[in-house]
Amino acid sequence: MILIICESILATKTVAIALGANNETSEGIHTSGTLTVATVPPRFIRHTPLGEMADGKSPFIPEKFRMSVTDKELERELKPLFREASEVVFASDGGADAQARFFNICRHFRVGCPRSRMWMTRLSYGAIRGAFHFRESGRHLHRLAQTGLVSKGMDMLFGYNINQTLLHFGIPACNLTRQEAVSLLYLGELSDHIDYVQLPANPAYSILVNANSGTVFESAESWDDEADAGAALESVPTGETVPATLTIEETDRFNMRFHTLLTLQMDAFNNLGFMPGKTLKVAQKLYDRGLISSPLTDCPHLPEKLRGHIMTVFPDAGGYLWGDNGATIDSHADRPVESRAFSDVICNLTTVAGCVDEFMHTGVPYTKETNDYGSAMGSLVNKGLAMLDGDGIYLTPEGQAIYDQFFGHEIAEMILTWQFEANYLYEGDQTGRGVIEGFSGALLDLIGELDPGCGA
Repeated sequence: MILIICESILATKTVAIALGANNETSEGIHTSGTLTVATVPPRFIRHTPLGEMADGKSPFIPEKFRMSVTDKELERELKPLFREASEVVFASDGGADAQARFFNICRHFRVGCPRSRMWMTRLSYGAIRGAFHFRESGRHLHRLAQTGLVSKGMDMLFGYNINQTLLHFGIPACNLTRQEAVSLLYLGELSDHIDYVQLPANPAYSILVNANSGTVFESAESWDDEADAGAALESVPTGETVPATLTIEETDRFNMRFHTLLTLQMDAFNNLGFMPGKTLKVAQKLYDRGLISSPLTDCPHLPEKLRGHIMTVFPDAGGYLWGDNGATIDSHADRPVESRAFSDVICNLTTVAGCVDEFMHTGVPYTKETNDYGSAMGSLVNKGLAMLDGDGIYLTPEGQAIYDQFFGHEIAEMILTWQFEANYLYEGDQTGRGVIEGFSGALLDLIGELDPGCGA
């Protein structure tokens, strides 16, 4: 009997129907003569928080991480299924974090039979059958799980120790995560960069011309006096409106930009006001219902039921206004250096963090728990460490207090560097124990710099 493990009820039902396991023996468990599909929620096995193990010690680096089962009744139902299985298959859209959960489940039930993986980027019946037929096995899945286990371990180590340090500084508990720390530091450095731009002693004025409502050109010459710049602006010919026509042809060609999780979060915020975490939850629910491809993977697929002609409506603009170039006088002293618009900030932060992996070529299929900096930035807002003011995002006094403690210690660099080391486990050239020990040493050094009296 082949046992297939899913992480949600909806995914379990869809996989069961697609593979012909039509007999529901109990909630979340479907079977046929040859295979069984069972739901094992992500929180079935719980990592023991370090706060429960540390007994008040700070800093605290455990020798081993402990786990415990959260649902004993489900455990009793699953035991005979794992015992009778000839193969255990993991069906999920998650990456290393999900593979680590599957690894822990198999270790808990002492699985000795072959294990394999179905990559569930789509929940259509055809895609499920294909994923089952081409399911993967091999050492690379074990290394992927090690990447997830090490990343989770670093999350726990950083979360407990850095928050104990903040408490020692008198900063209220905020349960800061690694991703939130990177986001807070990026936002703090951005704010610091903008807020402390010094005005020149003699501000200069130049002329900016917005050509065709798009590209902006700046005059090579500048003026010390605004009135002189204004006089020069008046002499600039702005041109005339040029009539134009627009021809529209109907086509049935499918032409649409597919979203990544980042672009989906940006568009949802700009158009609907959704914070990134809410967008991720909504997208995951749509995926569970088979309406979209997985938000955790960049999959260029649109479900069959959503295909069709895309009607684009072009408003009658009455010609292009070439003469409306919006020429203005610009003071060099007032020009912003960076954008603090929320969408721009999460896009730039994600790009910066992504460059580490792209430059190092780790190529690990990872998910939201380490690279969704949009949701991390949203968490800062929910925790009161950042605030939205119009389209812009700023640190609150509480967030600024943490940033002031972190400033100058290269915390973000340490986090991103060691996440790369964790991802590099996928290549198989080092061990998870070595990465954890290295991160632990770097974390202890950091805490020693932040709070020399900690642990004394």
